[in-house]
Amino acid sequence: MRLGMCAVSVGGSAFEHFWPTHAEEGLLVSNNVPGAVFGLGLFGAGAAVYLFNVIPFFSRYRTLTLALSGFSTAAVNGGLLFVTSPLFLIILSVPRGVANLYFPLLMIMVYQLPGIRPREVAVGIAFMQTSIWLGNAIGPLIVGYVQDATDDLRLALLCIAFTGTLLMPIALLLHGLRGPREDLQ
Repeated sequence: MRLGMCAVSVGGSAFEHFWPTHAEEGLLVSNNVPGAVFGLGLFGAGAAVYLFNVIPFFSRYRTLTLALSGFSTAAVNGGLLFVTSPLFLIILSVPRGVANLYFPLLMIMVYQLPGIRPREVAVGIAFMQTSIWLGNAIGPLIVGYVQDATDDLRLALLCIAFTGTLLMPIALLLHGLRGPREDLQ
């Protein structure tokens, strides 16, 4: 779980720091569009968290939802690198926000690990928070290094865009730990 949280934080942090520059210089969109993309994504994230708690499918199949979230994160980040229409970039902001469903999912899963005691939950949450900050530090460093080496910001962001796919094997691992009882809740 910590690896997954760190991986998506790497990609998320790198995109938050460098994608606005790429959008303005590489995609030639107005400097207002990146702010709208990130701002409107919060509506998608809020709706996703609400629907996760209301629609039984999502709460019943948490590991599948986690895997789909990782795939969606990678797909939307990849799309943000090539879409040049401001309207479509803003439309992509909603699925980008929905793809961030991994965050509450992973945080909730700490409480649901088999045999975990309350004091161990505190340690698990601390490790998750540390993983987030580690990813937030590593992402921009990697993009900066690749951009300096290649002089291509799009390539640098493309190298980091698919870190969210690491949630897919982690979801499989978590499903193996939890077993089929998850489907019966």
